[in-house]
Amino acid sequence: MSSKLSSVFFLLVVGLVLSLLLYLGTFAGGIFRSPGGDASPVHFVITKNENLGSIAQDLREKGLIVSTRTFEAYVWLRGWSRSLQAGEYTLGYDLNVRELAQILASGSDAASERTITIIEGWTIDDIARYLEKQGVVTADDFRQALDRLADHETVSVLADKPASASLEGYLFPDSYRIFKGASADEVASKMLNTLDQKLAPDLRSAIAKRGQSIFTTLTVASILEKEIRDPADLPIAADVIYKRLGVGELLQSDATLNYLLATGNKKPQLTFEDLKNPSSYNTYVHPGLPPGPIANPGLAAIKAAIYPDTNDYWYFLTDKEGHTHFAKDYETHLANKRKYLDN
Repeated sequence: MSSKLSSVFFLLVVGLVLSLLLYLGTFAGGIFRSPGGDASPVHFVITKNENLGSIAQDLREKGLIVSTRTFEAYVWLRGWSRSLQAGEYTLGYDLNVRELAQILASGSDAASERTITIIEGWTIDDIARYLEKQGVVTADDFRQALDRLADHETVSVLADKPASASLEGYLFPDSYRIFKGASADEVASKMLNTLDQKLAPDLRSAIAKRGQSIFTTLTVASILEKEIRDPADLPIAADVIYKRLGVGELLQSDATLNYLLATGNKKPQLTFEDLKNPSSYNTYVHPGLPPGPIANPGLAAIKAAIYPDTNDYWYFLTDKEGHTHFAKDYETHLANKRKYLDN
C-alpha cells in the first residue's frame, strides 16, 4: 500500500472513530436527558402485543421522549425489546429514557418511584441532607456524585464553569420523580440536566449580549435568591448589584458571609469578627462577586440576573417580614436599617 493510500486509510479510520465517539456521547447524553417539564402526570397505555417501535412512537407523540431511536436503542441494548409490559401508566415529562424504560419493563410505576422537591435557595449541603433524610441516597454519595459530574463535558451549561468550582448553583430547584434504586449520579444528573434545559437559547443569548458568563450569572442569581424574598424585587436588586460591581463598591452581602459561615439561611446577627473574616466570600472586605454561587437559584432569580430592571437605587435590605427596602443614597439606607432592622 502506498504512503498516500496509507494516509487516506488512516484519516478514514480516525474519522470513523471520532464519529463513533461523538455518537456514543450523544447517545449517552440522550439516555439521561428528559424532554423537559414538570412532574405533571401523563396517562400512557401499552396495549397487548404492542411492538417496541409503536411504543416509542406513542411516547414521542405524547412528548415523553425526544428521540424514538435513542429509546429503542436503549431498550434493545438492555434486552427489553420484548419485555415492555402492557398496561396503564402514569408518567411525567421529567423522566429520562432510562427511567421510562425501567418503568415500562417493570410494569409498575406507582411503587417504583417517589417525588422529591428541591427548594429555591438550597445549597448543595441542604440538598444532600434532604436526600438522605428522604431515603433517596446518602449525603456523602450525593456529594461524591457531584464531584464526578463537575466536569461533565456533554452538559453545555457547564461550558464556562471554572475547573475548580463545584456544582453549587447548577442544581435546578424543582419537583423530581426519582425512580426507586436510582444512583446518586442519576439524581444529580437529573438536577443538572434540568438547569441545562431551563436555560433556554434566548436566555443564553441574553447572557452573551451582556458580555457575561453563565457562571457569573448564576453567582449573581444565587445572591438574589438568598437576599430577596419578593420575586417582583429581584430585577431591581439585580441592577443595584451590577451598579455596585461596575464602580468597585463592596456588595456587603450578608448572604455571602452566611454561606461562608455555614449558618443556614441567615445568622441572626453578624458579629464584628464575622465582618473581618478574610475569606473571598466576605463581600464586606472584598470587592466584586464571591468565588462562585452561594446557593441554587430558581428561574425567577436567574432571569432577574439576566434582565435587571434599571433604576436609581444603590442600596437595599430585607426586613424581618421579608419586605425589600431600596435606597438611592447611604443616608437613606442607614435610616432604613435603623427603622427596619435595629428595632
